[in-house]
Amino acid sequence: MLIKCPECAREVSDTAPACPGCGYVLQAPSTAAAATPAALTTEAQILVEQRVTNEGPSAGVAYLLWFFFGLLSAHRFYLGKPGTALLQILSYFLLVGFLWWFLDAFLIQDMLRAKRAEVRARLTGQAVGANPYAALASYHDPGAARTP
Repeated sequence: MLIKCPECAREVSDTAPACPGCGYVLQAPSTAAAATPAALTTEAQILVEQRVTNEGPSAGVAYLLWFFFGLLSAHRFYLGKPGTALLQILSYFLLVGFLWWFLDAFLIQDMLRAKRAEVRARLTGQAVGANPYAALASYHDPGAARTP
């Protein structure tokens, strides 16, 4: 059976562990089979996605860092890739880094997807624990505080 990837809307086999187009993790590893998004209520899934949006990296910030501070590889540090950032800085001495810097303009979207998938997996894993709202404990609804 085919399902739609929540990240890129591509049709993917329901047995595939990840979307081949964008890399979105469709199934949890076998050791944490209970941590699949299907185990969460719709409300918990919405809150997880809201936290992914809030805690995940911003595309605008990533591109601004790439444009203004690309020679310092600031965008790679921001996206959680310090190893390749340092390698990129060192490669500027060989002039290869300038080509790498240009190619990063096209690679930033994939790095953003990977980072958001990482945040989503972490929050979903936390939410599926004993208390489905454990990962969402820091979520604060200002309207909820006013109700008696």
